[in-house]
Amino acid sequence: MYVVLRESMNSPEFLKTSTAGWPKDRDPSVTIKQLRKSWVPDTPVLYIGKAGGAKFKSTLRTRLSAYLRHGAGRRAAHWGGRYIWQLADSERLLFAWKATLPEEPRDVERGLILGFESGYGARPFANRVR
Repeated sequence: MYVVLRESMNSPEFLKTSTAGWPKDRDPSVTIKQLRKSWVPDTPVLYIGKAGGAKFKSTLRTRLSAYLRHGAGRRAAHWGGRYIWQLADSERLLFAWKATLPEEPRDVERGLILGFESGYGARPFANRVR
């Protein structure tokens, strides 16, 4: 499991165009209106992600590496959490992680997202699916 955190609690500045790569020729950018609608104030948590599990062989290292490559404009298999790359201060974000064994990472991720929704009334900013 990993989370992406933003230390500043100030309102973010959004970029019109994402810095992320275009996997399979899909533009990762969304409108600033959509970013504002998805923003969750008063929390440092922007994204909850997972690595590995029964169906996926990725390690935390390979998953985060793909996420950062994607954000740097390179093609990488990490479409999830792409809203992060339209934050003007994305280079200052923090990552935290935790092992989930023996639990399945997808189950832990789902539980954390549901817990976040329960407390904030919405999914984390960059989590578009549960």
